Amino acid sequence: MYDYFALAMHELKNPVVGIAGLLNILKNDLANRLDERSRENVDLCVQECARLQRILHQLQSLHHIQQMDPGYRQTSLHELIDRVVNTVQPRMQDTQVRIVVTGCDVKAEFPAALLAEALSRLIDNALRHGGGDVTIHTSSRDHHMVIRVTDHGPGIDPRYQQRIFEPLRRYPHQSAQPDTCIGLASVGILMARINGRVDVQSQPGQGATFCLEFPLKPPNRNLITRPLPLSFRSTV
Repeated sequence: MYDYFALAMHELKNPVVGIAGLLNILKNDLANRLDERSRENVDLCVQECARLQRILHQLQSLHHIQQMDPGYRQTSLHELIDRVVNTVQPRMQDTQVRIVVTGCDVKAEFPAALLAEALSRLIDNALRHGGGDVTIHTSSRDHHMVIRVTDHGPGIDPRYQQRIFEPLRRYPHQSAQPDTCIGLASVGILMARINGRVDVQSQPGQGATFCLEFPLKPPNRNLITRPLPLSFRSTV
């Protein structure tokens, strides 16, 4: 069946970019003839075009992760986490934020592609909305793997904790960063694809801990666990 959704997302991007460009041209051409209120309205239109571009990009991302190969392969969990952390290092160069990993290392057959994508999105969320070091703690129980990502940001009111995993739903928070919650919704989709789940534990003003839990595949085969140092990786 032809992928009409992907086609629509692609075709919608071009007009939006064009409209934003035309609005900027209009603003420059009429700079001396627009009053302050009109200039503000044009700026608002440009901002809304940019927001629509972000939404279209993230919807394409949601569609993409539904098509992704899980990428099951034999690897150790801390190596997978290490690769994900390396990808976010450029965004941390001008900050004092560290990513600290604790817990046990597990070697098994992991859905490496989907798991790396989910973890990357949680780290990105922590860097944008958090406020300090990010801790990743790993553990295993009953043939399931558990990864907890903790930040020290403004926290999330319990009333909104399930809403953040719904696409295009907004919730009140203290961060000034624009957010449509698509990033966290995609984490839920990724985890569902590997028979896992994502949950959050948080209180306002006390940061947030996002928990990824998923079954090991195959259960209890080639499973090697060992404790990691208190911080086997610390990135500044």
